[in-house]
Amino acid sequence: MGIFDGIGAANARGNGSTKGEYFQPGTYRVAVQRHILKNELMRGKFEGESAVIVETTIKEVLNTGSTVDGEAVTPNNVGAKATAMFILQRKKSGELTTFGEIMMERLKGHFAACLDADARGVEVNEELLEKLFEAGEEVLSGTELFVEATQRMTRPKDGRPGTAITELYWKRAPQSA
Repeated sequence: MGIFDGIGAANARGNGSTKGEYFQPGTYRVAVQRHILKNELMRGKFEGESAVIVETTIKEVLNTGSTVDGEAVTPNNVGAKATAMFILQRKKSGELTTFGEIMMERLKGHFAACLDADARGVEVNEELLEKLFEAGEEVLSGTELFVEATQRMTRPKDGRPGTAITELYWKRAPQSA
């Protein structure tokens, strides 16, 4: 079973990372620098899980965003690096967890935007992603995307208070000269 097993059945949500810890709320034009495949995270809540990390550079700030409380935030600076992480969490059986399925859908949406899949008639599937990663981390370097980073509150099932998370929405940007 490969790391991308299950991407063929995933819908392309177009979202990036539920954490979005490196993107401040706002809308940006970014350039992809590289995609890093982590077969096993080494620490933290998701230790042992697989993940794909997307490193970008902010090319333009199109709009500043706000927190879930409505407070304005300072956007990422032009030229700064911003990162998204897709954690592909699995059960011991190898099946994706619900969280892993959501991340796989968001990963598929990200790659669909990078590859301009709809316009080009490309299907984002396990085979395609494995070929991309075989070609190297920087195979899509320079691809320009629009990223909208928005904050929302989680809704824990056990009644605990939610926490603010940032979600990323990816869209293909016209390539600049």
